[in-house]
Amino acid sequence: MTHRPDPRDFHRIAVLNRGEPAVRFMRALRDYNLDRGVELEAVAFYTDPDAGAPFVRMADEAVHLGPATLATEFGPVSAYCHAESVLRLLHESRCDAVWPGWGFVSEDTRFVEALEAAGITFIGPSARAMLLLGDKIESKKMADAAGVPMAPWRLIDPSDSVEALEAAAAQVGFPLMFKA
Repeated sequence: MTHRPDPRDFHRIAVLNRGEPAVRFMRALRDYNLDRGVELEAVAFYTDPDAGAPFVRMADEAVHLGPATLATEFGPVSAYCHAESVLRLLHESRCDAVWPGWGFVSEDTRFVEALEAAGITFIGPSARAMLLLGDKIESKKMADAAGVPMAPWRLIDPSDSVEALEAAAAQVGFPLMFKA
């Protein structure tokens, strides 16, 4: 069984997103705190262009990431995606959980592995789940093996003959959808 984050395991949640997603999360967190009688804190991580943004003002605390992009040996990278800096700031700000929203680090398995190693809860799928579900064919095979109802499907080889493709199509049924 996969470990699901339990809010009792953390108290300070880093909000590693900005704009409307961050505002929605903080509103939901305030409602959650009121409904459950808890005091989870939202710590907004922000870059220079967002210093005065509503999500920064709404947070219980704000952590400055610096300029929107940081120079690395591989070229510029979003400050939100600079794992080394973000991990350092997570520790300095005593955050014990990360809410990534979408985009930025929400699908970065290496970042999630680094959080897991540091004992920081990632509010989202585990690195293992990301790896398994990131492969469309493997995830379909897993769903099939788990008995999840799915539309009929077939893995085909582009080098198959027209006759083989027609036979596969007839076996799957119509209408037919092709996915890269």
